[in-house]
Amino acid sequence: MKAPKVSLDGAKIQALLFQHVEKIVLVVVVALVGWFVYQGYILEGLPPDRTPPLLVDTANNVTTFINSPTRWNDVKEEPERFAPMDVVPRVDKAQLPNLPEKYATVNRLSLPDFAKRQFRTDPKIFPPIHLKVVPISGPLAVYTEGTEVDPLDQTKIEAPPAATLKTKVPKTTRKPRTKAPRGGEGAMGGEGGPLGRGPIQPNPQEPFGQQGPVMQAQSLYPESIRGYQAEGEGAIARDVKAMVVMAVVPIDKQIQEFENALASSLDYDSARDLPQYLAYTVERADVTANPAADPATLKWDSLSAKGALKETEKWEGVLTEIVDPSYLLPDVLTHPAPPLMQRDIWELLTHPDVPLATVNLADEAAAPVEDVVPTDDVPGGPVPNPVGGGVDGTGPVGPRMMPRPGQGEGGLRGPRRPPVQGGGENDGMGQFKPVAPPKYQLIRFTDTTVQTGKQYRYRLKVFLHDPNHPAATFTPPSVVSLRDDVRQRVKDQDVADAKKGGGFRTYWVTSDWSEASAPATLPTTRHYFAGKVTPPKDALVITNMPKVPITQVSGKGLIVVWASDKVVDVPAEFEFYRGSVVNFSAPTQVIHPVTHQIIDLTYPMRTDAIVVDMQGGEKIPTVDRRMIESALESPGEILYFDSTGQLHARDEATDIEGYRTYFVPKPEVKPMTTPELIPSGGGEGGLGGLL
Repeated sequence: MKAPKVSLDGAKIQALLFQHVEKIVLVVVVALVGWFVYQGYILEGLPPDRTPPLLVDTANNVTTFINSPTRWNDVKEEPERFAPMDVVPRVDKAQLPNLPEKYATVNRLSLPDFAKRQFRTDPKIFPPIHLKVVPISGPLAVYTEGTEVDPLDQTKIEAPPAATLKTKVPKTTRKPRTKAPRGGEGAMGGEGGPLGRGPIQPNPQEPFGQQGPVMQAQSLYPESIRGYQAEGEGAIARDVKAMVVMAVVPIDKQIQEFENALASSLDYDSARDLPQYLAYTVERADVTANPAADPATLKWDSLSAKGALKETEKWEGVLTEIVDPSYLLPDVLTHPAPPLMQRDIWELLTHPDVPLATVNLADEAAAPVEDVVPTDDVPGGPVPNPVGGGVDGTGPVGPRMMPRPGQGEGGLRGPRRPPVQGGGENDGMGQFKPVAPPKYQLIRFTDTTVQTGKQYRYRLKVFLHDPNHPAATFTPPSVVSLRDDVRQRVKDQDVADAKKGGGFRTYWVTSDWSEASAPATLPTTRHYFAGKVTPPKDALVITNMPKVPITQVSGKGLIVVWASDKVVDVPAEFEFYRGSVVNFSAPTQVIHPVTHQIIDLTYPMRTDAIVVDMQGGEKIPTVDRRMIESALESPGEILYFDSTGQLHARDEATDIEGYRTYFVPKPEVKPMTTPELIPSGGGEGGLGGLL
């Protein structure tokens, strides 16, 4: 049978549809009818108690019950109903006057011009948050005070006492703490900057003392000149091990809390009823035995913040702040960062929640920077506390007073605090620029009593001026303005202060303790770096067989140890093999932390570390086989195993910065020219003498 031909021609398809359209319509109608029947079939039927016969029976029973002849006797009242005749009494009651207290309105129709004042409450005090601990050790710039000598002065024995650094530094050489901190030109780099971003060329005309074997540094790697740059005579390096503890207090939330509690209260005072930080206290716990212990079970030791601040007076200077100055509260919450030399000090100056300072060059050019005005010269500024007492035994001399209108930037030992609703500053052109108030205030504390090998955790709490029980320099709020619980607290506080005698007055409130910081320990004082690795040499022993190595793989590494007796990092490069123990003594050169001079030194490098393995140094294949001799070599990789059981995998490519930081650059050897090798003159040593 011959198969029919199928054509998809448009005209034929149209003719096919025209001839069979009634069949197509019939199929569609049948399909719709079937769908309706199916939908009706799947519908849920009537429940058993709703069937038509049952509903008819129920209706008949109700009709029979209603049409019963005795139905009225069942519903009529016994006795007969009657209407009460009490119209007159009800009218008399309606004419009585209304009681006003029964119809009091919630909101008055005529509001007063000023809101009703509330009783004074105690605002919540927010503790410090986001603790950050920076462990660091190294040379600290301090004054000699006539009791210390430079440990790198190699001629202090041979030279007369007057030539050493034991001469007491005159008091006039110290720079006032109220002026800008030292640190060279610029706070964030450049020549002499505290971050050490630019090279420093020591002056050859100013040798260090009168020692002979000291080499004058003509140039050093920029990486080796970092950290604080000491100035003037009398500065000396001291070995210090410290933990720099930083945190922030939410000043914006604290201001808002004081506003909510006191802004609409009785006896409101804009100068007294704002948050004023007085001090803070620090506690430390030794968690070496159990770093993961619950902070509630730890033994916390109190540290003196005032003692730490007094210790900064012995420093030769302080690091220049690089963060937004409105986030700082100098000497109250923000202690200066320690002037550590030859160290990365970025972490000592910054906190993740504190933005960096921004400088407008146009504004600085228009208005020169002036020194900080001592607060003793500010009208209405410092007012001593006449009643004594305070935080930490003796306590602060008084609260930091907020500036009053017309008072300028005055305040008790501190700068102007930001206003509550935001502030601004004059741009020097008569225009007022709005300045956003700071979100936090930075706390910085330096603990120099830590020990190597131990782990510590810290926690802090802050002291604020009590607006409901202020210092004697403020007018206290009236007793009737205090809420009952606040009035009782103030009364109990006065009784407790009276028992101490001497006019003692507790004019501060404290926050809760902050969350404990993460365990912190001092960093290692030994550093291992990888240098060039020389692969083993091989030789052909049997023809058509692989070459056999005839030497061992060797390499060079840089070891840096901290010499606490010399107060300097001692670098030494040595050559080693697999299994070599890194214990040797060799002449080396160190960079003086104060003068940046190069000093020859022989120091025992005893680390008890072992070189486990090394690789690298092979020629990297080139496209042109003829250039194989000048091809680059693969970087050396060295694996150290130190005395504490730690592995150090070092790479030559990434350790270049370590070499430049600690290693003294070798002097360039210039080749001698032909006239210098062969003098033209006669006589001894000349060519004529030889002939």
